[in-house]
Amino acid sequence: WPTEFTDYYLAEMQAASVAAGKPLLDAYDVHYYTNGGTGDDSKCVQVPRLFWDPNFTDMTASATDSLDFGWNGDVGSGAYFDTKWYPRQMIPRLQKKIAAAYPVGGVAAPGLAFSEYNPGCETTIGGAVAEADLIGVLGREGVYAATAWPLQAIAGNFLVAAFDLYRNYDGNGAIVGDLAVQASSSDYKNASVYAFAHSDGSAAVDVVAINKKTSAQSVVVQIADAPALTGATLYQIAGKTAAVAKATGSAPTVTCAAGTCTLTYSMPAMS
Repeated sequence: WPTEFTDYYLAEMQAASVAAGKPLLDAYDVHYYTNGGTGDDSKCVQVPRLFWDPNFTDMTASATDSLDFGWNGDVGSGAYFDTKWYPRQMIPRLQKKIAAAYPVGGVAAPGLAFSEYNPGCETTIGGAVAEADLIGVLGREGVYAATAWPLQAIAGNFLVAAFDLYRNYDGNGAIVGDLAVQASSSDYKNASVYAFAHSDGSAAVDVVAINKKTSAQSVVVQIADAPALTGATLYQIAGKTAAVAKATGSAPTVTCAAGTCTLTYSMPAMS
């Protein structure tokens, strides 16, 4: 102190790696637990923004402590994280520290890992919404590895159920494509989106669309440079059941023109 331990540790490991002539650190791993305010769905669904969003100032610095167990880093100079790590931006901050310690062209830098994390609300729909969003964030931001750490029973756990959106959405082992597609939302505070294509050339695009609001949202999904898509099949987690189910009602019509496919869909509340 006052040097942060992360900075000290990475610098020492880089120096030791140079001396050894080979990388000695494969991953720099941290734990980051958040709880969304003890089961408050409206807070849990915003937790993924702690990991990346430079504009997550919806809450004051001290109020943000309620999202990560009141830990403000009170060592030596007061509420350290409230003054130095606000907004939190956990992933880009840590990635910058790794990059600073391991210059390009030198010994290989470690990846960033979160071997324990939990966005909270495991017994309510907010937990599924938060985890579905966080899985997308971890991939998009280039995290090397991550492990969700449930704190409630696995049966009926919404956090656990969210993994099926990516890895078993039809109940028969269907997974999203292995090629990430750039995706963005015009209102990421209330809706997130992640997209995938398939390297085997199949004419399909998988979209994970997330509604963080307590009311339905009508959204327009536009897919540029798309294959000739002819229809959509919908699955969802919503309501009080911690499982992915095929959505009821008519699927939205997909129209394609000049390489762009469009569909309009009303996402159920908190789904």
